Amino acid sequence: MTEEKKQTVLERGLEAKKFIEAPSYQKVLNSLIDECISAWASSKIEDKEKREAIWHRYQSTISFHSTLQSWIASMEQEQQAQELDEPKKNNTEIH
Repeated sequence: MTEEKKQTVLERGLEAKKFIEAPSYQKVLNSLIDECISAWASSKIEDKEKREAIWHRYQSTISFHSTLQSWIASMEQEQQAQELDEPKKNNTEIH
């Protein structure tokens, strides 16, 4: 991975982490999930189109959140890789 790509992974992950940890994001996420579950549970079994639309909305919400989490995981992996590389760079002997 190029240094530019590594930097992009780190920056994107940091932004995602700040976003995901924001109280307003947590409130919105929980509200959307609760609304979807409530709407799906209160819909009639016969109303398949409505139930499918609610299900897709729920899946989209979860997918959005999962994408942010994957960006954070990628950032953390890159940080760990950089930490492992640091001792190698610092222990290089000059003859």
